Amino acid sequence: MIVQGIIASSTTNSTGPSVLSGSVVSLMSNDSITDPISFTAEPYTVIVVASGSETADATPALITDITGMGLTWFQRSSYTDPDSPCGQTAEIWYAINNTGSTISDTITITFDNVVDDQSTVISYYKNCNLTTPWTSSGPSYSNSKNGVNATVTMNIAESNTIGIVFFAIPNYGNDNGLNQNPGYAQGWKNVNYVENGGASFWEYVNMSYREFSTPQTNLVVNSSGDLTWSGIQDSGLTTIA
Repeated sequence: MIVQGIIASSTTNSTGPSVLSGSVVSLMSNDSITDPISFTAEPYTVIVVASGSETADATPALITDITGMGLTWFQRSSYTDPDSPCGQTAEIWYAINNTGSTISDTITITFDNVVDDQSTVISYYKNCNLTTPWTSSGPSYSNSKNGVNATVTMNIAESNTIGIVFFAIPNYGNDNGLNQNPGYAQGWKNVNYVENGGASFWEYVNMSYREFSTPQTNLVVNSSGDLTWSGIQDSGLTTIA
């Protein structure tokens, strides 16, 4: 699991609280390059790509490049579950549309290994600090195995942020700790989710978010159910107060 946070500042061209403005999902099996994913983002927004993947040979499939929308893409975080027998990996990348134009294009993700199954959630956010979109704290990482409730601890140093939690879970050996549900962060809002059962081990992902007006210290984020072999990340986007 990954927990992250997006931040607040007057260095954007919009005002008001940070807002989730749209999302799409895609899935891939037995390949190393996704099909082009159609996406539209409004002006002055942060676009976030969250990817979960697992492999048949247990060697993680890591993102080497993201292209599309005429933007430059950056890695925010990458976490491979050290206990996973199938290279379970969660990554978050982002790009910034710092223009006055809406962009409609496709996004393609390339990996350094063939995945067994891979799932993507793409979303974008208004009213963010386009100069420093991520909080100075985090990201945080955690994992869970043997079908237990997953937790991760979030810290966000800044005020007026939107926290992001990303669960990425395989179904290795038919050991589906999610009971056909990709799960979510308890008490958080859902961005989107994917259930990819296309190949051997499956790949379920869920992305959740929550707004915070004050800094957060040692905030424990819980999964909605028991997870097996999960990779968890969190962080925060900085927003306009």
